[in-house]
Amino acid sequence: MDPNLNDGGSTDVTDPFDSMDAIYDQITEADEPTGEEDTGPSRDEGGRFAKKESAEDEAHVEDEPAEEGAADEAEDTDQPEEEGEAEPVEAIDPPVSWSAEAKAKFAELPPEVQQEVLKRESDFERGIAQKGQELSTLRQQTSEMEQALSPVMSAWQQNGIPPAVGVQRLVAADAYLQRDPVGGLQQIAQAYGVDLQSLVDGEGQPAPVNPHIQAQLQAHDNFIRNFQQQQQQSETDRIVSDIDSFASATGADGKPAHPHFEAVFDDIKTMLPAVKQANPTAPVADLLKQCYDKAVWGNPTTRDAILKAERDQTAQKQTAEKSKAAKEAKRAAKGNVKGRGEPVETAGKSWEETLDAVGERLTG
Repeated sequence: MDPNLNDGGSTDVTDPFDSMDAIYDQITEADEPTGEEDTGPSRDEGGRFAKKESAEDEAHVEDEPAEEGAADEAEDTDQPEEEGEAEPVEAIDPPVSWSAEAKAKFAELPPEVQQEVLKRESDFERGIAQKGQELSTLRQQTSEMEQALSPVMSAWQQNGIPPAVGVQRLVAADAYLQRDPVGGLQQIAQAYGVDLQSLVDGEGQPAPVNPHIQAQLQAHDNFIRNFQQQQQQSETDRIVSDIDSFASATGADGKPAHPHFEAVFDDIKTMLPAVKQANPTAPVADLLKQCYDKAVWGNPTTRDAILKAERDQTAQKQTAEKSKAAKEAKRAAKGNVKGRGEPVETAGKSWEETLDAVGERLTG
């Protein structure tokens, strides 16, 4: 970045209107009584100012350093008053849920402490809302689990099997069947007292199946199927919730933290499986952030929007710095107007020409 831009440019530029103000101040100050009788410059027969003698001009030049020192001294005494003026600070409202006494204490805090308190209050409320949502999801999952287990709960109770142990057995049996279907069937048949060899004897006629065993196997299959579906649905709901939170997130300034989310959502869906596989334990929000950054930068439209926003932010900062430097230059110009440059030749010139000459001296 150009250092001249950061410094707000040169401070020697004077606003024309400020020059006119300075000229007016100079003229009015010249008209004020100084305590010594002064009949003013002599005029010729045409009413114009007569040219002063060289001795008077030399005396005027010799007096200018003293005037310049007085102007500098006046500037030194006036400048702190201008710089010491405090700008009004906008009041910050306390959290609405606080008591009247707490709100009164909040108003006594410094602004930076108030901002930090509001930030922490917002984080706390957001955490409470998130925990409430998690508790609601857990309650729903528990209810669904109880409904899925209801067909076998009575059999477990009759056999003195705790629900946790029964679930562990069903899950272990399903894992066995997934790993070794034949061995799993043999193990289940043996556990329920079924002779599989008898099923292949008797001229290919299937042996009658014990209705009780058939009901147990059917209940087992239904439970495994429902359990898997519930797990998949729970995972899907959690991902959808995380995506909604990511899309609606806002920054400290209250603006959307991910303004281009909808524009690059299809790209995010394409990237997400590979990013999740590379980072299996990472939170969904972190995975979405990685995909979002890549998608936004890879999309020409969103990339141009980001670059434009950065340029606009830089331009605003530079404009503010230049404005600040210009104001400081104006104050300096007003304080140094008396002792600046050489005397202006005004003899034989009109009022407008005299003003132009003084303006050229000030801006030159």
